[in-house]
Parts: sequence; C-alpha cells; structure tokens
Amino acid sequence: PNWKNSEVRLERHIVAACAKRLDLWNQMPLASGLLPLPDKDVKGKRRVSSEGRRAVDLIYRPEGANGPVELLELKVLRPNGSRDSVRDAALELLEYGVIYLFSRKYREELGYNRSNRDDTYEVLGAPQIRLRVLAPPDYYVGQDIGSFSIDTTNCALKDYLQSNGLGNLTMDIGFEQLAKSDDAISQFVGKECWSGEKGN
Repeated sequence: PNWKNSEVRLERHIVAACAKRLDLWNQMPLASGLLPLPDKDVKGKRRVSSEGRRAVDLIYRPEGANGPVELLELKVLRPNGSRDSVRDAALELLEYGVIYLFSRKYREELGYNRSNRDDTYEVLGAPQIRLRVLAPPDYYVGQDIGSFSIDTTNCALKDYLQSNGLGNLTMDIGFEQLAKSDDAISQFVGKECWSGEKGN
C-alpha cells in the first residue's frame, strides 16, 4: 500500500518484487555527461539538479538480452488527487527516446563502445524500443487520450528512424496499466495496454 501515491515508491516496489525473477532494472541514466548542468546559484544550488542525468524509471527486457527493450516511465495519482497528464508523461518519455536515439547513433563518438564487459551497452543494440507510460489504473481514470496522438507520433518515429539511418530499429510509444492483482509480479507481468476508454 505504501507505493500507491509515489512514483519512487512504485518503482522500488516493482524492482524489489520482480528484479530477481525478470530482466528488469531501474534508473538507467540516459544523459550522463551529455547535457550540461545548470549553473549554481549564490547558495551553491542548481536550479534543476537532475538535468545532466535524466534516468528512465524502469528498463524491462521481456524476451531477454537480444529482444525488445521497454523504457517505462511510471506515473501515479498523488495523495492530493493531482497527476501529470498523459500528454506530459508521453512528452517526457519522448525526450528519453530522442536522447536514446542520439546515444545509439553516436555511440562510438560518445565512447559507449568501450567496455571490458560485452553487456555494458547492449541496450544500445536492441532491435526494438518500446516507450511506455506505466501506471496503476486509477491514474488513467478521467484522462483524455485525445490530448496525445499515439498513431501520429508512432508514424513520425518510424519516419525519423528511416531517414536517419536507424531503419533496423523500431520504436513506438504507448500507455500501459498495471494489472489488477494483489501480487506485484502479476501486476507487472500482466500489465496491459490502456486504450483511452473512459474509466478504464
């Protein structure tokens, strides 16, 4: 019950329950060293401390190392009833997708091919990237999926990949909800597409 109003707690809950059984991990940095940190103010604090890091909440490989990779952005309904809109959540996830594509395209220049371990940057060689907003069902109640066009965005992603020499990669975006279950593994593994139906 402690995760229900906190994205961080939900993330930790899923990882604690599932990571030993699934090919799953959290907080994969996407922009370490790519984006400059904002200048510090007079008190020595940065306006946005995470701007230079940008990390994806969860990374899941449902078919193992050589299969598709899901970049999951978690969202919840907050205790005061507020939440990010599905549009804002999708735009945040698209930013991660664009940074991923940049890193994949320029992996050699960025030094992402230099490692003693073969699996260090294997996500950059995935055949498919699924960008997914993942949330409990109550997050979606009353949300308007019409504020974000999934089909138009997926067509644009396909065109971008083909026109930028990334045609062997597929990438799409969508919304998913945790399955209704008391068991964390079942909630995560049984996650399903959110179609935008009112109250669904």
